[in-house]
Parts: sequence; C-alpha cells; structure tokens
Amino acid sequence: MAWPFPRPPSLADLSRRLRKLDRVFDIDKLRAQGLGASEVVSYYEECSPAYRKHHSREGSMHLAISPGRFRPEGFHEQLDRIASCWPAEPPHEVLELGFGQGFNLAYLAPRFPAVRFFGIDLTPNHAELARGRLERLGASNVVLAQGDFHALPWARTTLLAPSWPAAGSSGSARATSSWPRATSTPCPGPMRASTMSTRSRRSATPAT
Repeated sequence: MAWPFPRPPSLADLSRRLRKLDRVFDIDKLRAQGLGASEVVSYYEECSPAYRKHHSREGSMHLAISPGRFRPEGFHEQLDRIASCWPAEPPHEVLELGFGQGFNLAYLAPRFPAVRFFGIDLTPNHAELARGRLERLGASNVVLAQGDFHALPWARTTLLAPSWPAAGSSGSARATSSWPRATSTPCPGPMRASTMSTRSRRSATPAT
C-alpha cells in the first residue's frame, strides 16, 4: 500500500470528505466557536484517561490502520510506514508537533538511537505522561517542550545543538543547527493532528 495515500488527494477529494463531515457535524458552527488554547488543553486533560481506557491502553491518540478487523498492532502501522520511507541513513532530526501522550516518539526513538527527536505539545498533562514514558524507556535522544507549536520555543531557523539536555527535559540548550525546509508527514487522529518533520543529515550544519 502506498504511503500516505494510494494517490495524492485532490481538492475535490478534500471537498467531498468535508461534505461528509458536515452532514454529521456543523463545521461552520464549530469554526465559529473560536476555541482557544485553554479550551484545547481542557479537552485533552479531561479526555486523556478515556483515550487510554477506550481507545488505546498504550496512549495512542491516532486511529489504527487495520485492514479488515481492528487489531491493536494497527496503531503502529503508520509509524512503520514513516520509518520505511526513511532511507538507509535515517533523518538527522525529527520534530513532532503535538506529541500527545508520547506514543509516536516512544516507538520511534528507541529504534533510531542516532536520530535526535524533538516534540512539543500544548497540554501539560501530555508532557508529563510523555516524559515519564520516555524516561522509563531510557530514551536519551528525545527533548520535549510543553507549549504552543505556533510559537516554538526554539528560534525559527534553528534547533538544538548536539549538546542538548537529557531525555524528557525541556531545558535550554544552545541553538545552532540549521533547520531548512522540512518534509512533513501528518499523522491524523481523532480531534487532533500530529505532524512529524524531518531534517536530513546532508542538510545538517555543524555546531560551532
């Protein structure tokens, strides 16, 4: 199966899907609500236990890709597809916007110990859950930040240099590595969208 779609979706495809959604949800009404950061945080703080109880005990917040009948392994399917798209030499750095409960990072980081993973999420509860999970795994190649990805805590054209904090820390490290145009892979899920952006080793700028 091709990733992420058998063929690139067109504007007509998007319009058709939005019309289907609009028959169930009043999209204009939802847009008019003007939900801010506090409402988003409140939603996820209230729903985190329900996600684990009814959706995924491992804390996945996206839908499983399970041809035919549902299977829990399907929660890892899109991550396996992302990893399979990486060349023999994996990306130098990966940035996840909206890491949720850390499901994606906890799956990929131990499998690619030479890759530096960064993540930011708006919800304090998510940051706490993800930090605990990564610490238990001993993943030392991940840095998390709690905040709004519309205002990244790192300079716009930089990411953290190799001398970075320990896993699960949002500490301040020297920002020197260049962050050119990234390739992004959206990870759709119920009520949220996680995006992973990768930076290749060939584009890396050595720290000074």
